[in-house]
Amino acid sequence: RIKNTGWEFQGATTFGSLSVTGTYSIFNSIVQKVDPSVLGDNRGQYHVGDRLLLIPRSSGGLTAALATGRTQVSTGLTYIGSFRNYDLIAYYDAIFGGGSSSDPPRAFIIDYPSHVKLNAQVARDITRSLNVFLRVDNLTNSYRSEVDNVSAVYGRLTVLGVKARW
Repeated sequence: RIKNTGWEFQGATTFGSLSVTGTYSIFNSIVQKVDPSVLGDNRGQYHVGDRLLLIPRSSGGLTAALATGRTQVSTGLTYIGSFRNYDLIAYYDAIFGGGSSSDPPRAFIIDYPSHVKLNAQVARDITRSLNVFLRVDNLTNSYRSEVDNVSAVYGRLTVLGVKARW
């Protein structure tokens, strides 16, 4: 049994042609009861009082957008707070690299640090039905993990595009 509690805060404001929106969430997902027939004995991944894996303590986002004439510029950030998950490098090393594979799975659970990723976009309307844009995600080229320490994390991503409407 899991007890989920939390708060979410949202805000938005406009200053002329500049708009700013943001959100911030606080999560608390705690194991209240463990059924030994489902998750095994005391060696299982969860114990009463543990935080759920992959659920960050908090998360948020902030976006600022400026529209002037036919040009729009926006920038934003995404924040993911610290979370718990398996150290899969150590786990796979224990299983396949000659380490101690008799350790319980929860011995490989670690805290991953919080991180922020930035993005930016510039768009320009050429005509009523044609728009060109340049978008850069992960502006600072951060390789911080969002899931675990073996999943691929893309670096900076730059997209130049055209939107057509007819």
